[in-house]
Amino acid sequence: MRSVIIFNKGGCDLLVIINLVILENMCSIITFNKGSTWELLQLPTQTYYGEHINFQLSQGCSLHLAQRLSQLLNFQLRRMPILSKESAPGLIIATGSVGKNMARKTNVYISSSAGARWREALSGPHYYTWGDHGGILVAIAQGTETDQLKYSTNEGETWKVFTFSEKPVFVYGLLTEPGEKSTIFTIFGSYKENGHSWLILQINTTDVLGVPCTENDYKLWSPSDERGNECLLGHKTVFKRRTPHATCFNGEDFDRPVMVSNCSCTREDFECDFGFKLSDDLSLEVCVPDPEFAGKPYDPPVPCPVGSTYRKTRGYRKISGDTCTGGDVESRLEGELVPCPLAEENEFILYATRYSIHRYDLASGVSEELPLAGLRGAVALDFDYEHNCLYWADVTLDIIQRLCLNGSSGQEIIISTGLETVEALAFEPLSQLLYWVNAGIPKIEVANPDGDLRLTVLNSSILERPRALALVPRDGLMFWTDWGDSRAGIYRSDMDGSLAGCIVSEGVRWPNGISVDDHWIYWTEAYMDRIERVDFNGMQRSVILDSLPHPYAIAVFKNEIYWNDWSQLSIFRASKTSGSRMEVLVGRLNGIMDMKIFYRGKTTGQNACITKPCSLLCLPRSNNGRSCKCPEGVASTMLPSGELRCDCPHGYSMKNNTCVKQENTCLPNQYRCSNGNCINSIWQCDNDNDCGDMSDEKNCPTTVCDTETQFRCRGSGTCIPLSYKCDLEDDCGDNSDESHCEAHQCRNDEFSCSSGMCIRLSWMCDGDNDCRDWSDEANCTGECSAVAQEPPAAPNFYFQPGRHQPVSCKKCNGFQCPNGTCIPTSKHCDGISDCSDASDEQHCEPLCTRYMDFVCKNRQQCLFHSMVCDGVVQCRDGSDEDAAYAGCSQDPEFHRTCDQFSFQCQNGVCISLVWKCDGMDDCGDYSDEANCENPTEAPNCSRYYQFQCGNGHCIPNRWKCDQENDCGDWSDERDCSPVHPITTLIPPTCLPNHFRCNSGACIMNSWVCDGYKDCSDGSDEEACPTPRPNATATSPALPGRCSRFEFECQQLHKCIPNWKRCDGVRDCQDGTDERSCPTPSSLSCPNGFRCEDGEACILLPERCDGYLDCSDSSDERNCTDDTIVYKVQNLQWTADFSGDVTLTWARPKRMSSSSCVYNIYYRMVGESIWKVLETHSNKTNGVLKVLKPDCSYQVKVQVQCLSRVYNTNDFITLRAPEGLPDAPLNLQLSLKREAEGVVLGWWSPPVNAHGLIREFIVEYSSSGSKEWSSLRTTKNYTEIKNLQVNTLYTVRVAAVTSRGVGNWSESKSITTVKGKGKCCLGGHKVSGYVVNIYWTFDSHRQEQRTLVIEGEKSIQKVANLTAHTPYEISAWAKTELGDSPLSFVHVVTSGTRPVSPSLKAKAINQTAVECSWTGPRNVIYGIFYATSFLELYRSPHNSTTSAHNATVLVQRDEQYLFLVRVVSPYQGPPSDSVVVKMIPDNRLPPRHLHAVRTGKTFAVIKWESPYDSPDQDMLYAVAVKDLVRKTDKIYKVKSRNSTVEYTIKKLEPGGKYHVIVQLGNMSKESSMKINTVPLSAPDALKIITENDHILLFWKSLALKESNFNESRVSLAVPPALQKILEQSQCKAPFTGSEIHPVLGEPSRRAH
Repeated sequence: MRSVIIFNKGGCDLLVIINLVILENMCSIITFNKGSTWELLQLPTQTYYGEHINFQLSQGCSLHLAQRLSQLLNFQLRRMPILSKESAPGLIIATGSVGKNMARKTNVYISSSAGARWREALSGPHYYTWGDHGGILVAIAQGTETDQLKYSTNEGETWKVFTFSEKPVFVYGLLTEPGEKSTIFTIFGSYKENGHSWLILQINTTDVLGVPCTENDYKLWSPSDERGNECLLGHKTVFKRRTPHATCFNGEDFDRPVMVSNCSCTREDFECDFGFKLSDDLSLEVCVPDPEFAGKPYDPPVPCPVGSTYRKTRGYRKISGDTCTGGDVESRLEGELVPCPLAEENEFILYATRYSIHRYDLASGVSEELPLAGLRGAVALDFDYEHNCLYWADVTLDIIQRLCLNGSSGQEIIISTGLETVEALAFEPLSQLLYWVNAGIPKIEVANPDGDLRLTVLNSSILERPRALALVPRDGLMFWTDWGDSRAGIYRSDMDGSLAGCIVSEGVRWPNGISVDDHWIYWTEAYMDRIERVDFNGMQRSVILDSLPHPYAIAVFKNEIYWNDWSQLSIFRASKTSGSRMEVLVGRLNGIMDMKIFYRGKTTGQNACITKPCSLLCLPRSNNGRSCKCPEGVASTMLPSGELRCDCPHGYSMKNNTCVKQENTCLPNQYRCSNGNCINSIWQCDNDNDCGDMSDEKNCPTTVCDTETQFRCRGSGTCIPLSYKCDLEDDCGDNSDESHCEAHQCRNDEFSCSSGMCIRLSWMCDGDNDCRDWSDEANCTGECSAVAQEPPAAPNFYFQPGRHQPVSCKKCNGFQCPNGTCIPTSKHCDGISDCSDASDEQHCEPLCTRYMDFVCKNRQQCLFHSMVCDGVVQCRDGSDEDAAYAGCSQDPEFHRTCDQFSFQCQNGVCISLVWKCDGMDDCGDYSDEANCENPTEAPNCSRYYQFQCGNGHCIPNRWKCDQENDCGDWSDERDCSPVHPITTLIPPTCLPNHFRCNSGACIMNSWVCDGYKDCSDGSDEEACPTPRPNATATSPALPGRCSRFEFECQQLHKCIPNWKRCDGVRDCQDGTDERSCPTPSSLSCPNGFRCEDGEACILLPERCDGYLDCSDSSDERNCTDDTIVYKVQNLQWTADFSGDVTLTWARPKRMSSSSCVYNIYYRMVGESIWKVLETHSNKTNGVLKVLKPDCSYQVKVQVQCLSRVYNTNDFITLRAPEGLPDAPLNLQLSLKREAEGVVLGWWSPPVNAHGLIREFIVEYSSSGSKEWSSLRTTKNYTEIKNLQVNTLYTVRVAAVTSRGVGNWSESKSITTVKGKGKCCLGGHKVSGYVVNIYWTFDSHRQEQRTLVIEGEKSIQKVANLTAHTPYEISAWAKTELGDSPLSFVHVVTSGTRPVSPSLKAKAINQTAVECSWTGPRNVIYGIFYATSFLELYRSPHNSTTSAHNATVLVQRDEQYLFLVRVVSPYQGPPSDSVVVKMIPDNRLPPRHLHAVRTGKTFAVIKWESPYDSPDQDMLYAVAVKDLVRKTDKIYKVKSRNSTVEYTIKKLEPGGKYHVIVQLGNMSKESSMKINTVPLSAPDALKIITENDHILLFWKSLALKESNFNESRVSLAVPPALQKILEQSQCKAPFTGSEIHPVLGEPSRRAH
């Protein structure tokens, strides 16, 4: 059993200590960041008496602390709980023990560093508390008589003793006042002879503390983790507390200041987001997309309301609970703010109000703000309807930005240089060009949508104060307004800037907005306060509206103009011809600026640039002309044809005479540099030139610091006080505030930390990590007595002891080497020798103890604590379940409770409640099968299936109210809300005031007959009345004379437009316009099932599968045994450390548990063929043991009932656990030239890591030594230092994943030589060569052969290779000084590679597997098999044969992987692996099925039971299939005999039957074919020929065959008779038959 006891340290809300209770043992773990990471408590280095503690953290030993619930365990005494209060931050006192759990002797331990380090303060259990805000600690021995009080004034480093009583007292408690401010303590106890009388003593300890503390007695302290990091989860907490060695008191009025501040975000505050993982190079600390992630991390959330935004991930997310804020790192790593996708359908207005941009829907009248950020002066905008992208210019920031509303990206700056007051934007959709008015320069410029191809079209030679801009793309024309003092007017030019000129100048002073339709130019005149129009040539000028306060922007749509007014702060609409029907659309718009209208198909037609004929920029011209231009800064050449050819700029390549922008091959979480390089997005704006062209450092949102008072950190961009610069503390986190500082020397009264930081000398060896690297606590050697005796006191109970100075001593708080050197505990057993005699690396456990919690007794495996004493043997030697070794309880776990859906076994294991009394031992102790005849407690439905029927049955809650009688008494369908069927009375229609096009689209009624074809088929402009000249109204049509575009009502002969016919609305009074309307075409489902409401088609397997796929539930009605489909539900998976994947699922509704089993199908992601694992079981769980490590699989579970398999397309995607990595390759060694006794080693990572490589382990050993030394590295190279000279060393390396240490590489040797620069092996005799040959047939496995060649022979023939296969060959020489460097060569053998064998394998009984395969002949095959993928490729079982089939004997009830390959005369490619699940006893087929006797109407069959001597009745199913009549029957046979005989009756003579016998639980089957005895031939056949027919006569078999059936008579015409028939010229022989009496006997006649 496991339970958790949590302790949260007062005063430090990030520290949590958890006690994990396993059986009767308690283990403690600690976290410094609210559970983000957990670790064991550090061991004290020595005991209370100064003895060295020999336990090591790597052995699974650590410090374990008692908590308040410790009394639940079988301890003799009630342990004191952990004491930590806000009155003494960082100080913790606790009772605990050192070891693997709390089963050992308990002592008192103290930590002054908030749990980072501990020391053993007192031996044995004690009562303890403190006073004076932690200034004095007092303790009294617990569980024994005592007259002594122990106290400490230096946080438990030394203790003194005071005798408080004349005779010993049994003490029951020790208290002080709440708040721990007082120095008066109270003792509760009694004398031995007066056990029932209480004794209360008070002791005042004020004088012990001396004088009041001064400021010099305090220091600022922050809790930190073991590595000295003070920023825990993004914030730093600073306390003021007394130094441990100060002899003074705080006083009751001491008010401790506490300062909490958020830290600037660093990379450590972020982790990889879902769908991302750390890159293979862990030193980069970058997150890259996980290719195995099945989800879509960049997709917007669901729902994503239009108008809102979401954070599009960059691959990082802030760790949960982290409060860091500020700095450039946060802006670089947080998700990009992008808008939710917006699909544009209706016509709408976009308008800008400087600080926001809004969208107004013309159809609904709804206005909404677009999700934009950082707008300071948005005055101009335009929209790319096709790509759903908005462009706008900000005059305050002088930039042009873009935001695509399809959610593909966030806001982006496309142009940021050379802009000065951009007042107009115009997007040309045909040529994909963006024009803008650069009013401050002045210029009109053009660019491509990305803004990197830019060109000036017009400049100040014609422009003075350009204001607004309008384009006519299909005509190649451009119009703009200019309100300069000397050139005010309306201007026109081609879109390349040619033919520019003024077309209206008279009466124009302040022309503002401009817009165009097919023939007219409209503009607003702010000086004259009017709106005017003119044609494209400047003719037919007219005023539409005047006396307007201050019109600004204008737009035209259909028959109306729209404009906004600065004075009235509104948007208006009116007729574009007369100005009538003026109305306000939107009001109260402060700062209204630009405005445009957009709709589908706004810009139609073509121009000369639509085919992209130019190499870069193509600018349309009038009269279907074009002008090819080169952007500014791009070189060009003139072709002989007169065409201008531009050189492709960087990032573009020439294709078909056009410069095409190179595709952005960068990943979504990468940044594409201007030079085309891709870098991780985390490197953008980090002040490093990662791109090489500084493009990653442009346009960065830089934090601005006050240079007079602040310093800007280089990495995070955070501003810190200038006084923090060069103060020898890393305040920035990247040490940039300590760079470029002058050398600093510490004073005589200061201690110099390893980092150069200076602290008070009195803070050295005080247990606090003041240096932040523990260097002030290192080398604290020396021993001292732990307790100083106090002189005997007077025999009164009120004591005021004298003042005492603390005993001065130093001790090692880390690991102490034999020579006295003290090193940090973290360097003990870390694989690197830090002590001169390497004692810190001796007696260390296997490396897996660094990642796992429990070491098996065989010292070869490690497990997590959760896997120990859980009832499942994980260690190969079973030590994880051994009561003596692992401390597992042999008694039932009385604490443990199973959930409401589980049954608790006698041994404490929890199993599914449905496994109770199912005939199988699921508990392991058969307790789930006990008391099944008369259960004493029947589980109620609330615990079992959640819903109880009226008849007492239990069903799943989800089956209630599903319109099926699951209970049998319909009680599950009572009290259900009524379900009303959904019916459609009329065809779908449009909303009121809308017109329905013939195509089905809906438009507003006001758009019908307005001269614009708004319907795609033009039906809105059909049957429209033609206005006559000077006619104000149309005359009513005469009755009976409706036009061909109208429909005539039968009554009143009213005429209505054709488009109102059959629109769902009665326009005729008699309703004749809605009669005889065509019904919608019915939905056709040729390959599926059509729902009854005709709304949808579903797949046939979705019919009767227990799921409602049709909205009317018709797919689950009228289900029969032939139509029902069984699908498992709630398929889930979990993985364990051993690499197995456990699947669980829910049983399909209505499925029979006795005749159906489950099959598990799986395939690797990307594969198309499913592999099947037969479970041979009807239990709703299964285990996959044969998956390849660290690979993604698709898995589904299908139901098989008898011979029918119910297919399903529902699968889950899972990731197999990591495996042990292969050995690293190509290890090479050399001597370092610059140093003596240093060996350089480098190697290649394993070809198949089977997971993420955490690190490499390098082991080395000197010649003749059996001991290996080791070091760790995360790189694929290392230096081995401090080696003895003139010594031969052997080196090997292995990779480490989360599964553990992988295979070791081949060992290499090298001899260290005395002196620097000596490194070569040349001139030494070669003793032999080693040749490695590598090749790969399977991407998950690299194969290898090693040849060892003795002597100096340098030629070796290698046979047994495979034809047409690439090989990598490496070789090195062995000399007396070691191994030479490697030499490589790659070769490919000739010939044709043989094909892989095709293997089939199946289990035929409990222990035998029958294998057969196809492949070449006259070769030797090897059959390889194992129970896991890694075992199959590393240490498989095998056998050989020259045949193409074999039977292999294996262990019972296991999953096996089989493969076969040619092993001689060559090593051929392997077959695909085949998984075989061995058949359990109760799933075996009957044996030796055969027929004993067959008759005409019966057959006697016989078989043997699947295994010998059954101990219970076995139910067999005998299926008989009539192969003639195509029918079948199933019989049940129950027997306990080893041999069973059964008679099949009611067969037909001459029949052919297929008989199948299997156990009733759907076991494997045995089958045979039976032919019953046929009937004898009829007697006395006579043939009489007549003119037109033949008569046949014979005796009926009914005379001698009692089982004769007349329906089985058949006639066969032999060739001789056929010839007679042809000669008689019978047209229709055998036209009938009838009975004729012949010689008094029944006879048969046929025509």
